[in-house]
Amino acid sequence: MHLILLAFVGISHLRNPVAIEGNKKMVDSIRNHFSENFPTTDIERSMPKFSQEDEIELTFSNLFDIIVSISDLDCKVLINNTNTPFIFSDFPVIRYNMFLELKKWPSYRDGYSIAGLQIFVPLSSKISIVLFDPKIYKVGFKNRLNLEIDNYKCIDKLNELQVLNSFENVYFNHEVSKKYITNLVEGCKKYQKPNQIILDTGYLYNEDTKTRYANPKDAGLLISKSTYLETKLEINGIKIHSGASNINILNNKILIRKNSNAFIRDKYQQSKVLKIYHKDEK
Repeated sequence: MHLILLAFVGISHLRNPVAIEGNKKMVDSIRNHFSENFPTTDIERSMPKFSQEDEIELTFSNLFDIIVSISDLDCKVLINNTNTPFIFSDFPVIRYNMFLELKKWPSYRDGYSIAGLQIFVPLSSKISIVLFDPKIYKVGFKNRLNLEIDNYKCIDKLNELQVLNSFENVYFNHEVSKKYITNLVEGCKKYQKPNQIILDTGYLYNEDTKTRYANPKDAGLLISKSTYLETKLEINGIKIHSGASNINILNNKILIRKNSNAFIRDKYQQSKVLKIYHKDEK
């Protein structure tokens, strides 16, 4: 059953136009970058455009990696006891990170292997699930599979995430008024929109040999990332472990969860000396 849940989360993410469009934008950005910096390159030969079928296949090729990466997360059911229903969007899989938000971590907050990851997925107007990093968070009582939410503000904050994460549409039942949705959308305007692709140049730096690889002037290393959700989310019953709050985060260190299988596979993450810097750093 746990594997089915993980597959559901992964498929719900990847089947979405946002994910497919995100991959397309990333490839297009890389093509444009090389065309501008290496004008003699035959871009159509070295990096041909993908067809729509290729883009979908490329996107879904990440399904196994997502399932493997989130296999260490715990799961709880959120039960909405208020009169305000959960709403849905056309991109309902919400990735959030209250822990790295608290730490003011500047990037890479919502990757599927990142420490402190939380995934919220509404299943109905009254039920949602949350997958979370058990090393960082305590959700409800240890021996209970569900967390009951009685606070209207908590439901509003979760619904805000659906509005922000949406591609074009949000969905709701007859219990939701036009005024509620209008106010929700208006309140979300102060937050950044997630899932916007950003392409930057950078380089690798060996701390032992003090050697820099891929000079950014040569456009040798491309760093692709996207914007993330940051709304100062607080949900009654979801707390950061006291020990986790004291974790000291080092600059430029990518925080992969140690129990995520991706940590084992990605050998470069185990390097103590090789770090990634953006072009304006160091």
